[in-house]
Amino acid sequence: MLFCLALVTGCDRIFGIEPRADAGVAVDAADAAIQPPGVAFESYSGARLAYIASTRASHTIGDFTGRLLIVALSTSYSTTTATSLTYGGGALTRVGFLDASQMDGRIELWSLVDPPTGTADVTIELSNASSSVVAGIMSFTGADPIAPLGAPSMMRGTSGDPTVVVTSATDELVLGVVMWSGDYSTLSPAAGQQPRWNENAPVMIGAGSTAPGAATVTMAWTVVGAYDDYWVAGAIAIKP
Repeated sequence: MLFCLALVTGCDRIFGIEPRADAGVAVDAADAAIQPPGVAFESYSGARLAYIASTRASHTIGDFTGRLLIVALSTSYSTTTATSLTYGGGALTRVGFLDASQMDGRIELWSLVDPPTGTADVTIELSNASSSVVAGIMSFTGADPIAPLGAPSMMRGTSGDPTVVVTSATDELVLGVVMWSGDYSTLSPAAGQQPRWNENAPVMIGAGSTAPGAATVTMAWTVVGAYDDYWVAGAIAIKP
């Protein structure tokens, strides 16, 4: 049996770093990051695993307001579902999912409002060890502290390029996630999307990106160098 686990961790903070204006006062590094207005992507960590039923990955969340943690899962077999996700011991809630046709893959979205600041493990428990899984772990700032998420939109297909359309607004940020059933190709996000992760795992690709909100937003990926295959894609708006 194949056994594979790879953790991909990183930080992609987009915040400007400025010293305080206090003359003669040393700048505390913990206070140096300035929170941008509105909803903003803060940082990313990830995990890629194959044919095991649980994993964990470290993630760091800054001391900002309107904190939101989202974990997006792409799995190669739809009977593999997440049974539990936690961050620092706090339970995430599943906010959307969809199976690909012929059970050939699945995506899930999980969230935690107001996660604690600092560094902790995201723990992922799966229903079985039958799939490859790509997990995108993302934190955001400036999200509504009560109801930060719009209704998720999910689509699936058996051919063509993965595409999903979601309702949003101009002051929001949209997150899109995709599962492509095949590791023999690559996925390229459409213009206007900021790629956040793009991982080839055994027999599948999992990818995610963000885009500014609008009345409707199309999240799309172009399949490069491959023939038609099953896919499933989802998108959700993050509200300020």
